[in-house]
Amino acid sequence: PKLWKLSSWYFLGLHYDVLGRIEESKACMRNAWNLSSANKANAQNDIIHTLPMLHLSRRDWLKDDSYDSNDGHQLPVISNAEENIRDSIDKLLLVHIENALEQKGLEISGSEDKGTLKKRLFDALMADANINIQEDN
Repeated sequence: PKLWKLSSWYFLGLHYDVLGRIEESKACMRNAWNLSSANKANAQNDIIHTLPMLHLSRRDWLKDDSYDSNDGHQLPVISNAEENIRDSIDKLLLVHIENALEQKGLEISGSEDKGTLKKRLFDALMADANINIQEDN
């Protein structure tokens, strides 16, 4: 079975947890848990199905009152995805921005400044996520 959604939510939740962005981490982990709970038959055969629940329980987030796990709905995750992506790119070193652009097969010119390369990476990531890019006026 394709586990890319489950894995994506789980690892994004870990990412936010490491950054100390607890609410985003909880939301991602709950989404991962919802995806694994919907597939309980496979949960015993693949450890990836148990990881979100383990993380939620280890962080003591299972008894969080702000979420009713019986309603069957996923939490709305990051409403400001563009801002989060921009913030993450802003924290990258120039060498990491260049490496990311190279991995995406995008051109890197030695004469361009870091701001131009950050914008190019941001545009590529937004295009990958199929999110419409708002041009700054």
